[in-house]
Amino acid sequence: MPPKPRRQTAFLLPSLVKTSRVNTAFVERPNTLIKLSVRGSDFPSLQHLNLEQRAATFVCEIIGSADAERWLSLRSLLRPLAEAAPKEVLRAIEFSLDKPNQPVGALLRETDSAGIFGGGCYYADLLWALEILAWAPERLARVAIILARLSNVEIKGNWGNKPENSLLSLFKSWMPQTSATIERRMAALDKLIEQEESIGFEMLDRLVNFGHDVGTYNARPLWRDDDAGSGHGATNLERHQMVVEAAERMFRLAVGKPKRISALVRKIANFLAGLLRALSEQDAVSLLQEVSSRGSLAGWSTDITHRPDNEARLRSSLAKHAGGVSILLGNIEFRVPIN
Repeated sequence: MPPKPRRQTAFLLPSLVKTSRVNTAFVERPNTLIKLSVRGSDFPSLQHLNLEQRAATFVCEIIGSADAERWLSLRSLLRPLAEAAPKEVLRAIEFSLDKPNQPVGALLRETDSAGIFGGGCYYADLLWALEILAWAPERLARVAIILARLSNVEIKGNWGNKPENSLLSLFKSWMPQTSATIERRMAALDKLIEQEESIGFEMLDRLVNFGHDVGTYNARPLWRDDDAGSGHGATNLERHQMVVEAAERMFRLAVGKPKRISALVRKIANFLAGLLRALSEQDAVSLLQEVSSRGSLAGWSTDITHRPDNEARLRSSLAKHAGGVSILLGNIEFRVPIN
């Protein structure tokens, strides 16, 4: 949609919903919708109005089967709508992504380059809305899968806030932007891998990281307490557990896939080198033993042994680390520098 018609559509926003006084107030003052939906039941005089259900019905009516034009028109309201009616917003996005033309994807496809001569980032509020919803553990898996599916939509602009970055932020070992426990995060990651394996492997590759890393704080809800006490950092034990769990899944997904194996070889060399530099000898040996005891690592090693070309590439890659420490995992020798 050209910029001018898109701006004109924004002025027609009230006509997209019922013209009742209540619904018009919701559009003009979106935070009112959140307050009434989330806190309305706290007031005895309002309990009979069933405001939470009315808000959910309202949200379902305006975006439940929205076309591309409506998604673009309502983009600035996606955060309050998501907080007011989380289930309805997630259902609407999933329904839209299931359509052949994926109307909600227009927010990404219509986005242009950043800079003074570029257009706006039309999908920013969509990502912020999903980040808000991901704080609740019961919604984490659905949000992760949606972000993975949005990652498949081409974005012409050079924006830094992309769906894959929001997705990674939910699982970062040292600062996960969700209230979910590590067990629930891994369960969500497994569901993501089951439905979007390629993107899941990319996330695992970025999670298994012992080098320098950066992160940002995600959008938080204004009236819900889904984020209470979360998102400010993880313990060393939790970070260690997350890296081990992610590494185990990387090995499993690499079996029989040469490109992934090649990437994993480089990851292992850097991973082990980082361990030897960052941990004491006893802690490093303990972690290596834990990783090597996983069944998927043994399967991956066997797969390498039966593929001469991959084995040659593996040996060639590790030969660069001559003069370091040799570590045996299964029947593969890793030579890691300790300088």
